[in-house]
Amino acid sequence: PPNGALKLNVDAHPSDDGRWALGMVLRTEEGKCVGAAMKVVRGSHDILEGEALGLNAAIDLAKTFSVDQIIIEMDSSSIVDAM
Repeated sequence: PPNGALKLNVDAHPSDDGRWALGMVLRTEEGKCVGAAMKVVRGSHDILEGEALGLNAAIDLAKTFSVDQIIIEMDSSSIVDAM
């Protein structure tokens, strides 16, 4: 990310019983990890819903940091395009 910004990578992985494992890592422009989280949530088997749950959790994590810019990166182009 640009100087002064943080980059937040987020991913979601489904289980067979409808739960989602959500993982996220927050890094500086030097690549230093300044935050990380993992969360398991109930959902459906819908991939788009799981990725949206991951984005929601990532935004919650990002709100705990007081920076001007956070860049969120994720696999789901459908979610990114909807933003």
